[in-house]
Amino acid sequence: DVWKLENPAFLSLVMLFLPPRWVLYRSTGATESLALALTLASLLFFERSQWGRSAVFGGLAALTRVSGVMLAPAYAVVLVRRRAYRALAWLAVIPSGLFVFCMFCALRFGDFFAYLRPHGGKLARLMPFGFLPVLFEKGLYHQVEFYILLALVYAVGTFRLRAQFPVLFWYCVFELTLLICVSTEDWSRYFLAMEL
Repeated sequence: DVWKLENPAFLSLVMLFLPPRWVLYRSTGATESLALALTLASLLFFERSQWGRSAVFGGLAALTRVSGVMLAPAYAVVLVRRRAYRALAWLAVIPSGLFVFCMFCALRFGDFFAYLRPHGGKLARLMPFGFLPVLFEKGLYHQVEFYILLALVYAVGTFRLRAQFPVLFWYCVFELTLLICVSTEDWSRYFLAMEL
């Protein structure tokens, strides 16, 4: 009822069965399913101008998958463009879920960054396509082509959202920018958040 799609059932079937990584991760107890549900709930409430509910679900999405924090800058851009400056204060709730969990880790494990530390290597070189030189060194040129094509497909898909779905567009812009800079070969899993 928010995005006025002609055939949402068909798109739902595509989402359920087409991405092979989604079929795997929705069946193994990974956090992708919950993160997608929370992100969609946040986007739905944002589109309905229910800023508080949107921020709470965004905070829960950020707690589930760190990339959920990208909802905050996306919403900020849209709110500034709509001149809804009072609603900007709600955006502080989105990263607070992650902050509270990091505080829990500090109390429980003595390390504020315990939640992020296992993935520190992926963030060590925050540069676009940071893992491709390693693939070049190994002679895996076909994989390099795959990742470049994957990024290109998501970029084209993102920019096709610009006119009709501005909130989704800005969310995907920030999500894509973050994920392109994460040095991992698991993009097909991380990009699931953009396949909303």
